[in-house]
Amino acid sequence: MTAAVEVSGLDKVVAVGFWGRRRQLLDSVSFTVAAQHTVGFVGVNGAGKSTTLKHLIGGSRPTRGTVRVCGADPRAPTVRKRFGYMPEQPWLPPTLTPREMMRLHATLSGMSPSSPRIDALLDAVGLAERATERVGTFSKGMQTRLTLALALLPEPELLILDEPMSGLDPVGRQLVRRILREQAQQGRTILFSSHVLSDVEALCSDVIVINAGKIVYSGSASAALGEATGGWTVRVGSATTAPQGEGIREARREGDTWLLSVNAATGEEAARRGTATGGTLLSLEPERPSLEDRLLEIIGMSSS
Repeated sequence: MTAAVEVSGLDKVVAVGFWGRRRQLLDSVSFTVAAQHTVGFVGVNGAGKSTTLKHLIGGSRPTRGTVRVCGADPRAPTVRKRFGYMPEQPWLPPTLTPREMMRLHATLSGMSPSSPRIDALLDAVGLAERATERVGTFSKGMQTRLTLALALLPEPELLILDEPMSGLDPVGRQLVRRILREQAQQGRTILFSSHVLSDVEALCSDVIVINAGKIVYSGSASAALGEATGGWTVRVGSATTAPQGEGIREARREGDTWLLSVNAATGEEAARRGTATGGTLLSLEPERPSLEDRLLEIIGMSSS
């Protein structure tokens, strides 16, 4: 199967200032995004995420190197129809309504402006009741959700999303997470940059880390997290009081359940300790470093 995205030896050098001083934004960037995978593209501000994504959509020409999207040059008109792009800072005409925006983009994509997909997507992103209001009155989060709907409109096989959670409140983040999971289940490839690492951890099978214009990690999210810490997260139900006993470091009430942090050599031992004072075992998983901690470690190592 052809990779959805292939980047090889990508350099980007620009001239800045009055004297045209050369500045290298990307340095030998190479990575591959496998088809039907959800991949997080992460790094600190100014690391090169948005610059790289602009090359993937054909919006910027590389100084050196090659970029292939869906097996071809992303600037080719036939390829542009195969991916949907969501910029971090979109410019949406303030006097148009969401429905008018969707109809305009449908026409530009060769779709019928009366396609039922328009209203279905507006409903999916929570804007059905605001479909006839002017975009200029919308909050940043509402504009973000509309921009996602525009990216999804032509039913692309690849989604390239630059900070898709930008400006969203917790409810909006959960909504977008659900939509991205649904898109992945339908077989779409998703590449998105994000500063919200909990979203990357929840959604992504693979992670690409960029720092100072260089790729410093590319691989599975589970490998990025590293080995288990030796502790276990145990969820217990039906216990009226906090479980106590050997190895239980912390017990936190969550609704009708208890979430425990347990020291144990094996999962069997962790389950036994978690339910020793009553309650029903609901889930059990090894504790690992957070993705945020691991990525800070990876970036720190690449900078030293």
